[in-house]
Amino acid sequence: GKKVEINATENLVTVQLPMDISEGKAEVRFYRPDNASLDFNMTIKDGNSIMVPAAKFKTGVYKVKSIWMHEGKRYYDEQTYFAP
Repeated sequence: GKKVEINATENLVTVQLPMDISEGKAEVRFYRPDNASLDFNMTIKDGNSIMVPAAKFKTGVYKVKSIWMHEGKRYYDEQTYFAP
């Protein structure tokens, strides 16, 4: 599978890419279609995942847009995350 996985617990939201980053860094953008002031970006510098404190999210729907490079190829993935 080449999809990004989002796993949420009460305290942490983990975003995991389907592979390690082989060049540069990955950018993960959390985008709120209904309220741009809640948007934020995170960076994965090595490995394939980040953990975000659940408190950073306000209740509602986020589009989670991930962009990364692997072996010279650019990947883009978009998932939906509902913050409780």
